[in-house]
Amino acid sequence: MQTKNNNSLNKKLLGKADKLGQAGYIDQAVEMLVKGIQHESEYKAFYYAITEILLSAQQYEDALVMLNKVPDVDSDIKTLEYIGYCFEGLKDYLQAAIYADKVLEMAEQSASALNLKGLLAYHQNDYDNAELFFKRAISANPVWGLAYTNMGLLKLKAGLLDQAIALLEKGFSLSPEIDIVNSAYHTVISDTGDFNRAELLFCKAIKSYPGHKQLSYLYIDILIQQSRYLEAVKAIEYAITAFGLDDGIIKPALKIRQELGPLKIDKSRNLSPTVSLCMIVKNEEKDLAKSLNSVKPLIDEIIIVDTGSTDSTKEIAEVFGASVFEYKWQNDFADARNYSLSKANGDWVFILDADEVISAQDYHLFYESINKKAGSNGKCAYEFITRNYTDDVGTEGWQANKGEYIDEEAGEGWNPSKKVRLFSNFEMVQFKNRVHETVEGSLQRDNIEIKKCNMSIHHYGKLNSERIDLKEKNITL
Repeated sequence: MQTKNNNSLNKKLLGKADKLGQAGYIDQAVEMLVKGIQHESEYKAFYYAITEILLSAQQYEDALVMLNKVPDVDSDIKTLEYIGYCFEGLKDYLQAAIYADKVLEMAEQSASALNLKGLLAYHQNDYDNAELFFKRAISANPVWGLAYTNMGLLKLKAGLLDQAIALLEKGFSLSPEIDIVNSAYHTVISDTGDFNRAELLFCKAIKSYPGHKQLSYLYIDILIQQSRYLEAVKAIEYAITAFGLDDGIIKPALKIRQELGPLKIDKSRNLSPTVSLCMIVKNEEKDLAKSLNSVKPLIDEIIIVDTGSTDSTKEIAEVFGASVFEYKWQNDFADARNYSLSKANGDWVFILDADEVISAQDYHLFYESINKKAGSNGKCAYEFITRNYTDDVGTEGWQANKGEYIDEEAGEGWNPSKKVRLFSNFEMVQFKNRVHETVEGSLQRDNIEIKKCNMSIHHYGKLNSERIDLKEKNITL
């Protein structure tokens, strides 16, 4: 029973590390797997996973160090295959050939070793033997894309473009998660300009590997090359949310957004109720994209009031189509909030902070709220429960997570708080109080009905601050 439990935990750890590696978080993925080895040093899959990550990152020497720690290294076929590829990456072709031959003596149908032999022949300009070995590798494992890709590159060098494209496409279709495979296919498509079929294949690949950073970036490039700016900016928004900010993406993203312009409300064409998202921010580049991505399907306009950011907060907001307004901080949260309200053009105003998100499973509750008949004076407001996530289980009102929101729940649990977040947009609604600002007072003064919306707001600010405090005290969660 214990062995079964260990295997289950090991597979979960491998899955988490794989997601980190695909997302480009190489160091974190390797660190996680090293901890797995420290816990169970005989579990070879940990060593293999680290090696694949390091090979993909072209860290061949580090990969060799890891492989030499594999139990029974001299008799383990997979380890010997990996060692051969490390030497090939280091351009020590003699050692690579020795290891490829060792593997083939033990397993003559090793597709990996046959593919390696093909690469080594290619490096020696022995193209006939290279093709022979690639064909044998394909025959040995017809569902492994790398050998098709290498054969395609060989055909490309020979000037046989149609054959090359067919092979590179086949390789990509079979193994789109391999960086060498997807980059080779992307390069030939970019050179030929034949984007239609490639776009469909990239869409399919991303559905299978939604957390793969390189696939997402290559897909974005294909859209940009076709001047498909609306689709490209949507893909960029997802990439920034999933993989974090990258200097290589923010500049083209801003250029595209300049072409499209910020989100605007056209009341002459909008029959359904429109919503303005109003936020005040400062140095929120770590959280803002996730927050905006969660709420964007519900809103028609984004009003961002920036109170003095020195990071990339404003740029991220602009990429998501926000109208960004600079505001000189007056030590008054209510005043900053009211400034954001003055810029809103929607029928409704929705208030959210940069360290908060909403769940897609609650979207229908939001739509139901804004489409309900308002009060007798034509105006209405909605109160929401905010889940303030925390690991401090001793606080009053604390509730443990129950798995109701798989993607949003964090920490050990949450404390509830109530606040009006959604209200009809009219001038009399104003925030009060320099801190802990609310609109409830102005709503009650003008007899605006406050209803309840069952959609949850997920707030991580308290959890983040707790973990920062622990980090400063050198406490590891």
